[in-house]
Amino acid sequence: MAGYKNDLDRTGTEHTFVRSLEDFPPPVGGVITLGADTTWELVNDVDLQGNRLVAAADVLIKGQSSENCRLSSTGLTGTAMITGTGSVLLRDMQVTADIALSLTGDYTNGMDFFSVNFIGCTTAVGTITDYTNCLWNDCVFIDCGPLTYAGTFDTISHFQVLVVSSQSGVAIQLDPAVTITRRFRMAYCAVVVFPAASTGIAGLPGNFSNLQSFILNDVNFSGSGTFVSGLSASDNEALIRNSVGVLNSADIAQYYMIGNATATTLTTAGTFYKIAGTTSAGNLVSKFTLTDNRATYDGALIEFFQVSAVLSLTGKANDEHAIRVAKNGTAIASSEMRVTLPTGGRTENILVQDILELTATDYLEIWVSNLDTSSQTATISELNVIVKAVK
Repeated sequence: MAGYKNDLDRTGTEHTFVRSLEDFPPPVGGVITLGADTTWELVNDVDLQGNRLVAAADVLIKGQSSENCRLSSTGLTGTAMITGTGSVLLRDMQVTADIALSLTGDYTNGMDFFSVNFIGCTTAVGTITDYTNCLWNDCVFIDCGPLTYAGTFDTISHFQVLVVSSQSGVAIQLDPAVTITRRFRMAYCAVVVFPAASTGIAGLPGNFSNLQSFILNDVNFSGSGTFVSGLSASDNEALIRNSVGVLNSADIAQYYMIGNATATTLTTAGTFYKIAGTTSAGNLVSKFTLTDNRATYDGALIEFFQVSAVLSLTGKANDEHAIRVAKNGTAIASSEMRVTLPTGGRTENILVQDILELTATDYLEIWVSNLDTSSQTATISELNVIVKAVK
């Protein structure tokens, strides 16, 4: 690569300073080929004049500031200005193009974008396919078409990124067939979606291999469009915290019974049995799966939960009954509350609660015991159970 014209007289096989088109390798059929393991540093605005860059693996294209080093290609439309295989890294520059990127790895490569401003990429920022990690730090997307992820990724991360979408369509698109094996994360970002027909982020629960791996942390959404489509805080794949404009995740469950007539058989005195009956889900259930008198935790985070149950109980008169919260089939002694049933069949109300640590697949139930007499039954006619994370 030595011998290419360079006004700073610093060329070489690894690092070339670029002031104009002539400092790149000569275009062939509109294609400028950048060899592997090379660095190209812009020192001002550079116009490729209708040509495009095709980069081999491990190429770095950088500027000295995103404010005064811009890469563009006047007259190039319908084709990505920067195409590459393997790791093609961009930093400290502005990019303006009809389509900016078409980058494809083989799922062994990583991508790293730092302080890159994509301005006016009208048709699309472009498509990124098959990388282990794709990391965006301190980047800006203004008045651009979609940035699309396709293929397979371990991690896609956006940190301190600004997205201002003034076009109809999607700003950040997860292809329906894309697979993210670890996480998609946006942290300390702002997404501004102006037209009502536009969408900030679009994806599907099926894009994710793990629970709570669609992560929005301190993301500020604003505008009149749709902020997030295809995923919501109630999906087990989502973890949305401290974000503005969208519903934040809540690890919470509620189930209840009203007018239950199914009796619970209490075979042995002092032994606890799961309360029988058909329960219904409450209005807010997130990160839990509910079946009759059971809440199974689906979240990926190990957390402490407050469990509360209020119930109405009838059973053998003058016998003392106890209620406990049960975790994974074991009645928890610290939750126990007792009541002695009066004569005349009157219903007694009782409250139990506890704080328990839950990890994925742990389940909670409410159990009852007759402490005095064997071979009895008890009927819990009303039951209301709430499980919520302790923050």
